[in-house]
Amino acid sequence: MTLIFVIDETSGDTEISAPDRFWNHKFDSVRDERTRPVADYYDIVIPANDLFEPPQFGPGLTVAVLCTEIDVLERFLTLGLDGDLLFRPSAVARLDRYRERRKTLVASRILSFGDRISESDVGEEKGGAGISVELKSTVLGQFVLYDLAKGTSLDFGMFGAWEEMLK
Repeated sequence: MTLIFVIDETSGDTEISAPDRFWNHKFDSVRDERTRPVADYYDIVIPANDLFEPPQFGPGLTVAVLCTEIDVLERFLTLGLDGDLLFRPSAVARLDRYRERRKTLVASRILSFGDRISESDVGEEKGGAGISVELKSTVLGQFVLYDLAKGTSLDFGMFGAWEEMLK
């Protein structure tokens, strides 16, 4: 099986310059074309997002399976496909991958209502649902609006300025 990354007009710069690092897979080649010209190379391209078994075909056909979702890519990599596996990431796959790589803020200890957030109260995690680490300075000095467990992903609805505490 050959694993091919298909670049289309919605691919980001990181995907184009280093798809192996961005997607955590070793691609055999990168095709900087729309899907249609890539498909013209094959006798048949089978959309595979809903397949749970690899397609079977006779000898003499040049076949590729096209997938757009990360879980489908992972599944087909384990199935031993006869033919090529084309991966053209969907918008959802891209968002999932960006989220996995994004560093976010978490509570580094138990925070109670009224606590003023300091540098030592805020930690980081990779792939979380919280506020981006780039906005850490926005969080510091704010007051906690309700009790938070250690490790809770921080978002803007959890804290406010002193005026908010008086309401």
